Amino acid sequence: MILFESDWDDHPTAIADTKTKNTSFKRYAYTLKTMDVKNHLWPLALYNPDLQGVDPHDPDLDFNTKMAVVDEVMFNPWYFFREVLRYPISGGMSVPFTASRGTMAALWSFFNHITFVFLMPRQQGKTGTVQALALYVHSIAGKGQNGKWLTKDMSLRKETIGDMKEILDTLPPYLDFRTRIDPNNTETIGCAFRDGMIETGIFQSSRKGADGLGRGLSVETLIGDEFAYGVNNHITIPVALSSTRTAKKHAKLSGSFYGNLFMTTAASRDSDMGSYAYTFTHEGMQWNEVIMDSLNEEEATALVEKHCKGSRIVINGTFTHRKLGISDEDFMRDVREAGGTEDQINKDYFLKWPTGSAESPLKAQVNDAIRGSEKNPLHTQVTKNHYIVNWYYHKDEITRRMGMDDHFIGLDCSSAIGRDNMSLTITRGYDMAVAAHSSLNETMIPRYGRWVASLLMEYPKTTLVVENANQGQSILDLVAEILLANGIDPFKRIFNRVVGSRDERLGSVYSQLKQGMGAKDERLYQKYKGYFGFSTTGSTRAHLYGTVFIESAESVGHRVYDKQIIDEILGLVKKGERVDHPSGGHDDSVISWLMTQYFARYAKDLAFYGIDTGRLLSHVSIRGASLSQEEEEGLKERDSLREEIHELKTFLAETRDVIRSKRIEMQLEKLTEQTTSDGGEVVTMNSIRDDLDTGARKRPSHRESLQKARRMRSGIMSMV
Repeated sequence: MILFESDWDDHPTAIADTKTKNTSFKRYAYTLKTMDVKNHLWPLALYNPDLQGVDPHDPDLDFNTKMAVVDEVMFNPWYFFREVLRYPISGGMSVPFTASRGTMAALWSFFNHITFVFLMPRQQGKTGTVQALALYVHSIAGKGQNGKWLTKDMSLRKETIGDMKEILDTLPPYLDFRTRIDPNNTETIGCAFRDGMIETGIFQSSRKGADGLGRGLSVETLIGDEFAYGVNNHITIPVALSSTRTAKKHAKLSGSFYGNLFMTTAASRDSDMGSYAYTFTHEGMQWNEVIMDSLNEEEATALVEKHCKGSRIVINGTFTHRKLGISDEDFMRDVREAGGTEDQINKDYFLKWPTGSAESPLKAQVNDAIRGSEKNPLHTQVTKNHYIVNWYYHKDEITRRMGMDDHFIGLDCSSAIGRDNMSLTITRGYDMAVAAHSSLNETMIPRYGRWVASLLMEYPKTTLVVENANQGQSILDLVAEILLANGIDPFKRIFNRVVGSRDERLGSVYSQLKQGMGAKDERLYQKYKGYFGFSTTGSTRAHLYGTVFIESAESVGHRVYDKQIIDEILGLVKKGERVDHPSGGHDDSVISWLMTQYFARYAKDLAFYGIDTGRLLSHVSIRGASLSQEEEEGLKERDSLREEIHELKTFLAETRDVIRSKRIEMQLEKLTEQTTSDGGEVVTMNSIRDDLDTGARKRPSHRESLQKARRMRSGIMSMV
């Protein structure tokens, strides 16, 4: 089937059916294209061009056309879901399948044999998608395929079987392969003609029963329905995943369907089953469409494995309403119409995994602001080492934005051997908004260190802040070596406690650094490298997770943006007086975010690092995450005004055209006047001219700039 861009070569007659009447597939393909996914046409794949415009449900189709439809369905699942599948609704009517980021991600992952955990708000098609997939595999296109559908109780099992039978009733008669000898009960769906069977099972309350439910399964497909509510799921699921391996190996050899798909509503993390499901889900790699641009299944699987937190290869397919393209207004209207308790709404619609026994360290209003800040990345970069970086700048703006403002790179280091993650967060200095985030759990430390160094080289207005634990010192040494090789002072580009020190011994070293000795004498780094990075002790950790965390969350929690950082922040709990992640949870991404927050707020003598201290934190309000809507709009307007002033100031510094300079100055005059009455930082033309004069004195000559650029390029090419 067509899953990757190269698969089109194996089907030379195939076309992208841009004339399909199922407009949701065209919208989805366009969405992929706007997300810079090269492989965006697979949802429209049509092997037989003669079927374009043909309605498979037309009762007047001739025999040959019907057989052509059958052939297409057998080998092309996208045709089945796009053109054939219908869901019954009231009044004897039916509606087509809706392609969305969530439903298509689940299908694409299954057909690539990558375990997928599926969460979406209610009534968005999650269960119907999986039911239709099971029918396609076991009763339509598959031959001799068996599956196990695990569910939480007898009522849901009966409902599931009934729904799947109704879906089969909507098929064109020539695609309904049921016969009289097929089982007709509330526990199984069987198709003797295709020699396939879907058998259901209910999670068991006894340990023995739970173990027996998962043991000895000779099935190719395992589906967990509402598995966060399955009693003893922590016993059944691992056993089931292990016992299905043999059948899946045989399916792989024969080219048959196989895979695992779990779906659920969010549940309380206080229960054993909710805690297991939460960990199972959140140790997976966050779904990202960039996976679709892999060369093949093997590369896609390796990419997912590299970015999972645990030993399992799992995709966390959690899709909030915003990820599905649903506006806040429409979504809230649906929530109000549905009704229910606050707890039900939070789980069913906002996909919250609550905890009642452990208290969040943050106020509810701040947690809501952090949760509401989630955005889709504006660009997803995959490096040559297959590191995924989610950027919250547009692709064509990254270089300009990173070159215009100070940014801080926070790094939490692990051993990168499949347990804790290597997490990297880039924040912007003037408003401490997240600009980019990357997290992975398997790599070679030297390779990762060279990549971090390359970021510092590519973006000169960045400062690195490393938690000096685990492999932190190894990363620091490698980055410092590369910087020194390129004539760059590591003391000026990496946070260290020598800078700004008032200690008598370190103070003398700092005086040498001010004279430029840090780039000339590498022995200084070797001797004082122990002062680099954030050293975690009992007292510093308490400060980090006490003062820094609370202060940062309350002031800039509405600018976190990245889902993984958000999930980890919201997952933190109080354990006595200590703030920590829950059992089975992680806080790597939180730490990398906090490294940047700590540096901006508490590091000494930031001007030594080349940071514009006048602009630093200038757009940060003490209670920014808990402002009223009116206050937030006012703050946005003030921030926007000062951002426009800053950009014009940058253009003025760069231009050598006298006429253009005058025009920019006139614009600046008008804008700076507005800053005197909007309640924010007052900006004057005199202060702008002073800054420009200072910058001109510091600016190297054109020849010096060229020489430095050549040294940097040659150095990094030899080291990376």
